[in-house]
Amino acid sequence: MTGIDERIAQAKNEVEMAERVMIKASEASNGEDLVKAMKYRDAAKERAQALEAEKHNTQVRAQESQRAPGIDDLT
Repeated sequence: MTGIDERIAQAKNEVEMAERVMIKASEASNGEDLVKAMKYRDAAKERAQALEAEKHNTQVRAQESQRAPGIDDLT
């Protein structure tokens, strides 16, 4: 697993943890903890999505650089 894959997995784990906290807070009628957990979950989701986009863009650039003709190929 690469560094970015590990960071994506960590962010997704944080989303799951926050969702568990949300359930417990809801069951306990603890609105303050529910709101905090929702904010934490949303931030972790955004981080995971940004990392997945970064990974995708890196892969696309790598594929394009492999396909792009080099200077020597054009002469």
